[in-house]
Amino acid sequence: VIKEQIETNASAALGRSVTVAGEPSISFLPPKASVSGLTVANAEGFSAPHLLRVEEADVGLKLMPLFGGKAEITRFELVRPDIRLESNAAGEANWILGPEDDGEDDGENEPKPADEEPSAGGTGPITDLKLGDVRIVDGTVVLSLPDTEPYRAENANIVLGLNSLDDPLTLDGTLTLQDEPSTLSATFSTPRQFAENSSANMTLTMAVGDNRVDTDISLKEGLSFDGNVDVDFPALRAFLALAGTPIDTPNGFQRLRLKGPLSGNAERLSFGDGTELRFDAIEGTGAVTLDLAGARPKISGNIAAQNLDLNAYLPEQPEAVQNARAAQARGEKPAFPPWSTEPMDFSALNTLDTDLKVSTQQLLVPSLTVGPSAVHLKVDRGRAVIDLSKMTLYEGQGSGTVVVNSRGARPSMSAKVNMTGVNVGAFAADFMGLTRLQGRGDVTMNVTTAGRSQADLVRGLNGTTKAALNDGKIEGVNLGQLARGVSNAYAQVREGGLNAVTVAQSLSRLSAAANGPAESTDFSALNVDVRINDGVVRSNTISLIGPYFDIQGDALVNLPDQTMRMTLTPSVSEIEGEEKRSLPVPILVSGSFNEPKIGVDADAVVRGAAQNALGDVLRKQGINVAPEQSVEDALRGRAREELGKLLNPSRDEEEEKEEAANTDGETAEEADPTQQLIEQGLGSIFGRKDDQ
Repeated sequence: VIKEQIETNASAALGRSVTVAGEPSISFLPPKASVSGLTVANAEGFSAPHLLRVEEADVGLKLMPLFGGKAEITRFELVRPDIRLESNAAGEANWILGPEDDGEDDGENEPKPADEEPSAGGTGPITDLKLGDVRIVDGTVVLSLPDTEPYRAENANIVLGLNSLDDPLTLDGTLTLQDEPSTLSATFSTPRQFAENSSANMTLTMAVGDNRVDTDISLKEGLSFDGNVDVDFPALRAFLALAGTPIDTPNGFQRLRLKGPLSGNAERLSFGDGTELRFDAIEGTGAVTLDLAGARPKISGNIAAQNLDLNAYLPEQPEAVQNARAAQARGEKPAFPPWSTEPMDFSALNTLDTDLKVSTQQLLVPSLTVGPSAVHLKVDRGRAVIDLSKMTLYEGQGSGTVVVNSRGARPSMSAKVNMTGVNVGAFAADFMGLTRLQGRGDVTMNVTTAGRSQADLVRGLNGTTKAALNDGKIEGVNLGQLARGVSNAYAQVREGGLNAVTVAQSLSRLSAAANGPAESTDFSALNVDVRINDGVVRSNTISLIGPYFDIQGDALVNLPDQTMRMTLTPSVSEIEGEEKRSLPVPILVSGSFNEPKIGVDADAVVRGAAQNALGDVLRKQGINVAPEQSVEDALRGRAREELGKLLNPSRDEEEEKEEAANTDGETAEEADPTQQLIEQGLGSIFGRKDDQ
């Protein structure tokens, strides 16, 4: 009879079918009841086999309060309860309980007499409830939400406390949440209010592994809430795995700290203005929204951050580059590392979508350090856009956009950057690993590339770069000293003080002396304009101006092979302010990035000096050698004039010039006999040229 009454009345009260498998055990001294195999059925439309199944339930209560319509439970122990909570896409939940509505008016809606006070309880015979020693022993709770893997809490051992339905319900216990040891402490205000309309105030302190949450929020119907929260997840990866979003990337996503106003529901968390934020090495304040409804979590908002370190979320620098940078940080001159062929990991860009506007004091991205800046960081399905509308870059100012797209099989990158007043030495060292250049100036860069490894990215590099620097230095070579030495050697050859052998030795010594760690080239201006095609850098504009020299040149730099060839033509003076003399012999820079060779072609010096010395002698004899003319051509022209005068003394100079100008277009039959004699004479003296 008792079993039937339990099933009938409980089913009516809960609106669900309640069954008891075993016979109840009843004792009046002391008053207690025990049932086994208690099951509360699930609601229609939900998949779990039940809402609640209890292996054994022991209930002890006081008899006297029952006569006053109150239940004062001295002992309530649920042994191995199995609770299955579910919600669906329509927002319906299976834990909303209550008697079924039969559609008939039972008189509850009739107005009460004016002198009748409303009861503190509900409409049933039990108007209040007081819990004594209430325990859940070795319980299991499974929460299933739409489009997510179920959350499981097992080995739950929880103690509850309640003085009345209108007093706070307290809860303390331990459990294993998604295989993580956890603790739980909570207080629900007015359980009656929560039972009637699903709203309540709640304080909750929960630790899952090393991660901890402290909340003081108001619960509302449909799993929504608002209030304040303090989230500290030093083991963020473990929490994300627990939430069904495991992180496979080797770096980043290590820690999350959020403290501030919070609102949202099971799929969306919004942290209001003034929220304190820490994400890995990023710290700041602002307003942030975390959306968990999509295929990937999405974080959006506005943040004022001290540091915005993005290095952990972009591909890691190859080991050789890391070693070179470490050596550079120690003050060493590292060798230029080879390009790595190891595949780069872009998977972090597919882990989390973002739409964040950040003002930061420092932005850190691979190979660059940026000062106070305004950044818009947008990541959408593996494509990251870093829009730098304002940035302080290496002591200068600038703006730019960097795009990293990992969506396809061949990731791509692009960068458009404009910088003014930048410390180019520090920029070149960080961005390109070049440590020999110092100076300050303006740089514009528009480059694109694609590939899975660093070597691929270098081979695929295309674009343009311009630089205009002032008051800088090139370390490792003294181009001014080398140019002045070449000028002196050139002068000595012209004066006969050096022969071909000794000039080669002299220039070799000059090149060796002008190269070395202690040497440098100070300049007042350096201008470079380059175009890059498939990793090959070409420049027809290199201008280097210093106190004793003015150097113009061109360059070809093969980035994939790490080789270079530059041709520099200097004009030099011995003292500052003196008129610079142009050298007809260029300085050559060639070789690898690690072992560049800088020198001068000795044979070219000798040939040029000898020709100029002979030209001086001829000028004294009235024979002028034009700057681009050979000595032989000058002698041939003079001999033509003299022979013409000997063979045809009656002609004046104007006729001779006109005839000489027309000679090249005449055929052999049409040529002047006198001109033929002149050409024959020149051929006897100089030897016949192929075109004559």
